Amino acid sequence: MSEAPQGYQGFIQSGPDEATYMRGIVLFGENTASYKFALTRALLDLAEQQYTSVTLHELAPHFAGHILRHVRAGKVQGTMRSSVFLDAAQAHLDGQMNLEEFHAVTAQHAFRYVLDLYHRLPGGESSVQFYVQERKPRRLVLTDELLSLSADQRGQLTHETEARWHLVEHAWTQTREGHREARRIAFDSSSEELVLVPWRHQTRKALTKFRPALSGYQKGRCFYCFAEVDLNDTVLSHVDHFFPWSLGFRLTDTDLNGVWNLVLACAECNAGPGGKFDAIPDRRFLERLHRRNSYLIDSHHPLRESLMRETGGSAQERWTFLYRLWERLREWQSRSWNGRPTSGRPF
Repeated sequence: MSEAPQGYQGFIQSGPDEATYMRGIVLFGENTASYKFALTRALLDLAEQQYTSVTLHELAPHFAGHILRHVRAGKVQGTMRSSVFLDAAQAHLDGQMNLEEFHAVTAQHAFRYVLDLYHRLPGGESSVQFYVQERKPRRLVLTDELLSLSADQRGQLTHETEARWHLVEHAWTQTREGHREARRIAFDSSSEELVLVPWRHQTRKALTKFRPALSGYQKGRCFYCFAEVDLNDTVLSHVDHFFPWSLGFRLTDTDLNGVWNLVLACAECNAGPGGKFDAIPDRRFLERLHRRNSYLIDSHHPLRESLMRETGGSAQERWTFLYRLWERLREWQSRSWNGRPTSGRPF
């Protein structure tokens, strides 16, 4: 069996830079409301504008603006039935409270717990902190770890946070609406989106773009060579089927279009000179796929149940599934691919 995945700790230790720690908070932190996502967006905004500290009243408009976009879309923003802050957001959208009043409610109620819990992760506090709280007067001092994020890193983290937010609020909305059996989430290759598969009399509904939904688990890098991948450049970055889609017709019991088989790759690795094309990747890439899928499952991703249903309920079962499929497809496709030179192991 492949080396046992190490969950969040393995995710951090394989490449512990500032962006990785922020991804850890977004992907692995527990969520009972969307406040961590809104705070992440606000912190990235403040870093871009070169703030070094903010009072809660200065933080409120940045935080509230991101929450309002999601409440306006009609999605549930937490597991609780009622919240003073979220009720105020809806009241503002309904014209019952002006923006200044809503910002005052935000400063008073929205930060009661999230500021203390933001850096809390499985196993304890994040060793990298993006702000320090000062109590008198109440304000946040933004740390060098936040301010050192590059513009490209901030852009990727913004896209990844929004994608995670969309998927989590979808799960909360399904629960609130009492759906006993959630509609299946699938990858739509034509639009490169994660979509809700329609039941009868329903339409296909886009949830979020696929690239940013997957990017965080690969730390914004090509799955194969670890080069940085630009989420906005669909020519130079590809959504690749690890096991070639062209072999799918031979498999009546396995869907190669499942998220478990999809990775982000640079154009050179996927289709450049000496690229992968329809070859079967080397075993070390199979182990990397197992590790990446385990990150998805360990982060309690909304696709967790689908991934486990398709590939196995335990790490051992999932490795056995991947390894047997790898051996089976190598009998049908003789061409293998050893990849390109890399350095380090960022994920």
